[in-house]
Amino acid sequence: MEEKMNILKLKQYGADSFPFLTEEERLGMLSEAVVAEFQKAPAVIGRVQQNFFEAEVNPYWAPITMRAFSRLEQCIRDTLAAQLKRTLGRFFFNEHRFHRYPVGPVGISGHRDEAKFQLFIAVFVLAGKGDFRTHVDREGKKPLYIYEQPGHCILIPTLGFFDDDNSIPFHSVVDISEERTVVAARFDSLKSGL
Repeated sequence: MEEKMNILKLKQYGADSFPFLTEEERLGMLSEAVVAEFQKAPAVIGRVQQNFFEAEVNPYWAPITMRAFSRLEQCIRDTLAAQLKRTLGRFFFNEHRFHRYPVGPVGISGHRDEAKFQLFIAVFVLAGKGDFRTHVDREGKKPLYIYEQPGHCILIPTLGFFDDDNSIPFHSVVDISEERTVVAARFDSLKSGL
């Protein structure tokens, strides 16, 4: 599938969503998620409400998922070089998790990921329907709905991507109308050894 990533949208909208997975990849990744050992996430962390189940991706049992993220890493490098004349050096995703959101009003309320997660969060939408939004604060002011559907990749900037880290958006998943399954990857700078 042709990727149509637009890095400039990250600054303008706080995220970008674009077609990435082939249907064969999406279904293969969904089958890998089905056998994962999901656990209920805590209902509240600080001021963040959560209603989802999560499972760590085991790279030995999820080769399709790991290949898709490897392809995405290269796509990000190529796109940054072409659109911003910028390189990322040894950037790679080193934390991968499946998330399953049941039908309901809130999957996860407005939040920013921890500071240890650097540069990008990538989310492959595998199944279901819900609203992914970015906004200027935790309460959800000035929401922007980011269009996405199964097969899309959502790319969210985190610490270290912008010159001004105050530009990092809050994001949320709300109004889940059909059970939603995604797989997310982040770069944990504390695990990297860099």
